[in-house]
Amino acid sequence: MTQLTKKPTAPFLRAPKIPFSNRMFHGMLLGLTMLCLLFASASAKAACGMMGNKSFNPTKFPYRVQTDPANASIVGMWEVTYTVGDTTTIFNQTLDQWHGDGTEFENADLSPLGGNICMGVWKQIGAYTVRLHHIGLMFSADGLDAVGSFTLDETNTVAHNGKTYNGSFTFKTYDTYGNYSGTTVTGKIAATRVTVQ
Repeated sequence: MTQLTKKPTAPFLRAPKIPFSNRMFHGMLLGLTMLCLLFASASAKAACGMMGNKSFNPTKFPYRVQTDPANASIVGMWEVTYTVGDTTTIFNQTLDQWHGDGTEFENADLSPLGGNICMGVWKQIGAYTVRLHHIGLMFSADGLDAVGSFTLDETNTVAHNGKTYNGSFTFKTYDTYGNYSGTTVTGKIAATRVTVQ
């Protein structure tokens, strides 16, 4: 009868124990290395825009070169006159606010019963020129029922001094189902900026 014998196993191997003082020294060394790297990266960031001991002038981009960049934007509040035909027939007068986020809000010189508030969206299409798509609701004479809507599409150019803008508009009406109702008016726009005195 054969007897199975177990091979003796090697004793469990342990990592040599590092004395506490050595572990503390390695931890401090690691911390000091990290601190040095942190200061080195901060110095590199602080030197951004400098070349040696000489000041570095940043590049001026073309879109920043305007006659009066602070005032040449359409953003702000305007007193607006819409004219048709020989430009003496007033179609409408409004107070119009253009916002930097591409939205626009207008309060027309009309009765609130018929609908005098409308809103739009706009985008820049040139250095001083913008395009607007504007919509509003129309109501019955008593103001109780919506009878349709309208669109007002404009292209406006702001003067270089930012005090006025001029443009053209197309006004169209629609029924309550969104169908074109046959009314189109085209004309000119003249606006003057409203400012704080």
